[in-house]
Amino acid sequence: MSANIGTNSNALPKLSGAKNYDTWARRVKNALILIQHKDSTLTAWDVSGSSHPLPTLPIDPTELAKENAIRMTLKLQATALIESTLPDHMIQEEFNSPRDLWGKMKLNYGVRGPTFVYERLQSLLNFKVQDTQDPSGQIAEFVATCSQITATGATLHDSLQTMMLLSALPARMESTIGIILASAAKV
Repeated sequence: MSANIGTNSNALPKLSGAKNYDTWARRVKNALILIQHKDSTLTAWDVSGSSHPLPTLPIDPTELAKENAIRMTLKLQATALIESTLPDHMIQEEFNSPRDLWGKMKLNYGVRGPTFVYERLQSLLNFKVQDTQDPSGQIAEFVATCSQITATGATLHDSLQTMMLLSALPARMESTIGIILASAAKV
């Protein structure tokens, strides 16, 4: 009936929100592309997230029934794969098709809107530079997150970013933080 090449949903990441949407979407899309019906060139991606229109249905009743069965199988496989990567609270509502489900996840978590900004801001507020690791990589991650927030059009003033970063530094750097703050002319 269908070829399932390397689409172990256990190996796919669970969608946790906007913070991992891009990775989740890329990996799930790749898995959906690999799900193909043996009697068709269509993939599960074609019936779920692709922006390309599906081919026109055949007119012959026998061919039409066969094509509808193929598409239904691919839709069921796509829905099962996508849902297997979602926590329960994300799939509580009813979806008419895997395309609706994919679209809803993209709208809720892939669009760089308030949810994205909120989740990124939460990660900044919880950010701490680990004493046991090289701080340069961690600080680069902090700066990248700030850039992601400001790229949405949200305002995150430089002085606020500086204060959040200083508060994330280890306690052993308290004297350095004091020197930085004392030398600042304004906030």
